[in-house]
Amino acid sequence: MIAAIGLVLACQLLGEIVSRSLVLPVPGPVVGLLVLLLALFVVGTRSKVSEDRPKALPIERVSDVLLGSLGLFFVPATVGVIQTADVLSLYGGGLLLAVAGSTILALVSTVMVFIGLSCLMGHSGEYHV
Repeated sequence: MIAAIGLVLACQLLGEIVSRSLVLPVPGPVVGLLVLLLALFVVGTRSKVSEDRPKALPIERVSDVLLGSLGLFFVPATVGVIQTADVLSLYGGGLLLAVAGSTILALVSTVMVFIGLSCLMGHSGEYHV
């Protein structure tokens, strides 16, 4: 379990180094997650113990613990929002409009791409959810 935590932290450190040295507009932890994802694709995420019961790797147990306490990771972001309340009072309406508009635009464009690809692949008709 300690090795798996070390692996997660090493990937985050590598992501910080890559992000800062290449002056990427992406935060280091995001680059670290991509490195971890690539490593998991190369190594694999499960090891076989038997045909019907795969054994969980330590990285899976660590990720379960981290996901279980995910709410704690939002505390610093919430404190940051509260500290910038004066900025939000000035630009809050514009920010809300930008977030809502971009969300609607993303949803509409996703639907349009889905419909376009469905027609391109010859699947026309009704879709049942």
